[in-house]
Amino acid sequence: MDSQCFEALRQLALSDNTEVLSCMAKLKGEFPVVTAKIHTVYTARSLLNMQRKTTHHLHEEGVIDGGENARLKTAIEKKMHRLGKFHASTRCKALTKEVIVRNVPWMEGLGDCEQLEVVYLATPKEYHRGEYLIKQGQE
Repeated sequence: MDSQCFEALRQLALSDNTEVLSCMAKLKGEFPVVTAKIHTVYTARSLLNMQRKTTHHLHEEGVIDGGENARLKTAIEKKMHRLGKFHASTRCKALTKEVIVRNVPWMEGLGDCEQLEVVYLATPKEYHRGEYLIKQGQE
């Protein structure tokens, strides 16, 4: 890979990271509990990945033998699995209709009365993962 290509990819990654950090800052302001959970899971996952790499490195350098490497790797994988189960089992409290309507960009121009009318007329509907909200050509 030439240096120009590498630099272009590096700049793209940095701009994506900046956008993610900006979105996280906005999210933290409006939903601090959700943000705290995201940071906790991300930090735990990062630490486990670092442990995995360190264990691999120690084995390659001959500091630990194959059996110890396998034992440590299994323990790390169990923790990673438990973290995934914890993350999947915890649910965020559903947002109220008022909060949803207040945060829809194209409804910002509505006055309080109009927003309340939308809230009153809105009907909650539950969707499951993979289920379509609307398909092309439907009205």
